[in-house]
Amino acid sequence: GVAANGTAISGAAVRNPMGVALDPAGDLVIAAPVNALVRSTAGGVIRTIAGGPAPATRTFNGDGPGLDTILSVPRGMSVAADGDIVFAEAGSQRIRRIQPDGRVVTLAGNGGTTFNGDGLPGIATGIYSPYDVDHGPNGTIYFTEVSGNRVRRIESDGTVSLLAGDGIAGFSGDGGPALSARLSGPRGIAVADDGTVYVADYTNQRIRRIAPDGTISTYAGTGTAGFSGDGGPAVAAELNNPNDVALGPDGSLYVADLSNNRVRRIAPDGTISTFGGTGLTAWNAADLSAVATNLPGPRSVSLDRNGDLYVAVGVRIVRIDSAGVAHEFAGTGGSAVTEDKTALTTDLGGLEQIAAVDGLLLVSDSQRQRIRVIGEPPTAVRALAAQTGPEGTTAQVTWAAPDWTGGLAVGGYDVVVDDPTVGVATSGTSASLTGLAPNRSYVVSVTARTIAGTGPAAGVSFETPSPPVEPGGGSTPTPSVTVDGYRVVTNRGRVIGYGDAPGSPPTAAGADVVAAVRSGDSGLLLLHSDGQVTATGDAVWRGDMAGTSLDAPMVAMTATPDGAGYWLLGGDGGVFAFGSAGFFGSTGGMQLAAPVVDLAASPDGDGYWLVAEDGGVFAFGDAPFRGSAAVLALDAPIRSMAAAGDGYWLISEDGGVFTYGLPFWGSVRSRFPTVPVAYVPRGVRIRGLSDGGGYLILTVDGVVRPYGRATALPDPDVDLDPGEFVVDLVL
Repeated sequence: GVAANGTAISGAAVRNPMGVALDPAGDLVIAAPVNALVRSTAGGVIRTIAGGPAPATRTFNGDGPGLDTILSVPRGMSVAADGDIVFAEAGSQRIRRIQPDGRVVTLAGNGGTTFNGDGLPGIATGIYSPYDVDHGPNGTIYFTEVSGNRVRRIESDGTVSLLAGDGIAGFSGDGGPALSARLSGPRGIAVADDGTVYVADYTNQRIRRIAPDGTISTYAGTGTAGFSGDGGPAVAAELNNPNDVALGPDGSLYVADLSNNRVRRIAPDGTISTFGGTGLTAWNAADLSAVATNLPGPRSVSLDRNGDLYVAVGVRIVRIDSAGVAHEFAGTGGSAVTEDKTALTTDLGGLEQIAAVDGLLLVSDSQRQRIRVIGEPPTAVRALAAQTGPEGTTAQVTWAAPDWTGGLAVGGYDVVVDDPTVGVATSGTSASLTGLAPNRSYVVSVTARTIAGTGPAAGVSFETPSPPVEPGGGSTPTPSVTVDGYRVVTNRGRVIGYGDAPGSPPTAAGADVVAAVRSGDSGLLLLHSDGQVTATGDAVWRGDMAGTSLDAPMVAMTATPDGAGYWLLGGDGGVFAFGSAGFFGSTGGMQLAAPVVDLAASPDGDGYWLVAEDGGVFAFGDAPFRGSAAVLALDAPIRSMAAAGDGYWLISEDGGVFTYGLPFWGSVRSRFPTVPVAYVPRGVRIRGLSDGGGYLILTVDGVVRPYGRATALPDPDVDLDPGEFVVDLVL
């Protein structure tokens, strides 16, 4: 039987695994002839990537989407450094490729088994029971024909040429041209960077080597089935049905010595030794020294880029780490037929071959007639940015490829805009957006896809500009902004001016700035977390808490309506009044459920409100209590409040706005209804128009967003220093 996709690897049953290989992502690929399924094992989840529902007859149905393609006995697989995946399909007599977009296409094989010559186009060439494949230099692909007794090569131009074997089963030719040599049931193949080819000559009980000049020789084995020779020359050692080979980075060759129940290693100097296995077949668990671990019938071997060797044994996959310890990697020991699930609980019935690369594992399964991948999807795209057009109706979104794809090629990118009416045209790592509305906010999310799945979304938000007004023509829009300028303040004391409001550079030193208020004609008072208040421009300083032992850091300040005083607020709810500001009470002595974060003055300055992170509102003096968000199940903490008349607004960190005694004009969250909360810009401050007709919201990305009759002014485009961030908005 065969286990399901999505099964945990260690719990997966694998029946008759015939080969293993590592893909560029480090995932293991398994081939199992009974069930025609290729599976991969990175990240603990197994997914089918090629091979559809198993029909009664395995009839070739052409090229197409991987999950719609009927496979017939998929076997050996290879993944190139660029993520190219190729596999041998013995039942259909073809060599096929899985493209980055998941489509399966035929590279070679016309479906017939008759040898019809050399130099023909791949799809016109007859192939007889292909068993294993490997990528060679310069875009070539090598494969073995177990029943054709040949080794062949697909050239970079797509034609097929003969490399070794005259098509008659036997043993001959050592020291001469490989083209006239005889092989007997060649199975596993490994190709070195210089073009040297190693072949598991199964029935001849030998490993054959084909040099770049075309000369063939015996690399290991005497031709007699048996076990002997460890510690001596590989050519004098006995092998017993060598089924697969894998090359290590140091030139060592690993051999799946199937009937000896061992993995043998041939060092670069030609010495052979046992790398894993005792010769016994009873499974004796894992986490033992490889040479003390029973490896029953190893069919396939594959090395990842970390130097770990994966071995397909029976209905399991074993990983032998660089320290020589064997670990159970996939398979339950059972061979039931199950669908995709976590890899540690999937039976790997029909296991054929595996291929591991850079964090991903491919598995071929010839019982279910599929190829599967075990591993993680790619990481998020990088450097996501958006640039709007001058009319406010178009934008260009750009990004960089993910840092990690598991060695697989990206099959495409999915671009989603929070407004489904927007047109999206994607090309490479960019997308053109059309049909945008001027003077509004948008959020775009981008995800990358490989055959292992879709990665996490990265998001970017942007504002479209207002359309330009033709001088002397058309109607003049009614101005909706009720302030001529405002300022954004950073934790470093930088003041960024919008409209006619002046700006100033960061202050030299001191604790972080946490809040600011307007003072004088154009000055500002800046509150630092340690209670110090500093003045800019013509602001009038009226006192502070510098040098005082505070129970909690300062978090906010607000000015009196007459501008002749101000209040400071501590995180414990302590209120400190200066100038004309009166003290009307505080929560400093109360046991609060959450810290206090902001305050706002009543219209005549004879009272104020405080708000806590949990939405609790506290009214003092003549400030009326209109309600609070403390009774709500908030998705994110409250960050700020603003008042107009005898009502107030609250804003939460996720951009939600809560209104009490005032109109609701919209929220940051409502502008991005289809975007995950994680990608909605975080709310920092809300500041309202004095008549309650609108408000401006400052978000953590430094953008000021208008609602109601408020309108955002042109962004001065100031770059912040490392570690600098926005903390307040002053009208």
